[in-house]
Amino acid sequence: MNIFENAPEFITKDNRRLRSEYVTTFQSIAHRLEAQLPIGHIQGKTILDLGSCLGAAGYYSLMNGATHYTGIELQKFYANTSEELLCKYCDKEKFKIVKEDLLDFLDSCINKNIKFDVTLAAGILYEFMDPIAFLQKVCKVTNETIIIDTKWIPSGSNGIGIIAMRPNEAMVRGVSSDEHSIIRGIGSMMCVNAVDMVMSTEYYIRTNIMLPRNINDTEDPYNTEFTHPNGHVGPKKIIIQYKKSKNATKTLNDILIKEENNDNF
Repeated sequence: MNIFENAPEFITKDNRRLRSEYVTTFQSIAHRLEAQLPIGHIQGKTILDLGSCLGAAGYYSLMNGATHYTGIELQKFYANTSEELLCKYCDKEKFKIVKEDLLDFLDSCINKNIKFDVTLAAGILYEFMDPIAFLQKVCKVTNETIIIDTKWIPSGSNGIGIIAMRPNEAMVRGVSSDEHSIIRGIGSMMCVNAVDMVMSTEYYIRTNIMLPRNINDTEDPYNTEFTHPNGHVGPKKIIIQYKKSKNATKTLNDILIKEENNDNF
């Protein structure tokens, strides 16, 4: 049984069901969340959802044993609707919706040393001009597991990580349940190798690329290979899981500073 059949408003009130790709459907949301947040990884855990939209991940997490869910959502319609829906279906003491810019929220958590067990960053990495700084902030507020769900681009040769700036990136605007509005602006995309390198400098190592079960009631951006405009063939989206490690990869600057400090003794 699809968990959202008992709470259909998380689908029927989501205006992303009206867009032309990455469409919100009962199956696409359920299958994606099963892959992003495996039950065994969230039971007894605190969940941070960056760009939480209608809070479907919150409902899914709390119904599957998470102890607390925090959703961060800047758009008023999404934030207010998620608060309403989660109040209807979940214990009010087990969730919090914060209407705030993601970077401001992360900075505040870092300053106050607030951390979460599991952080989900789905469909937001390409919002930022500086995705490296964003990922570093996410690592600093997470204790155990980070899940990045983002658009796929190919890696460079010899393991080179690619960060591509896009002048006309698109995102759905949360206006109402029945209005499909798109905003466009400068964004960025990172290949898996680039994300891996950034995460490894903050003690996070890739443990898996998660594949949802096949999505049959709309386009499947994860399990189907597409020919992209630049001719590369691959999925439209990927889900990458990272776990906290005891070791971090050092940047050239880190190594230089260490060597200089050693020379001073």
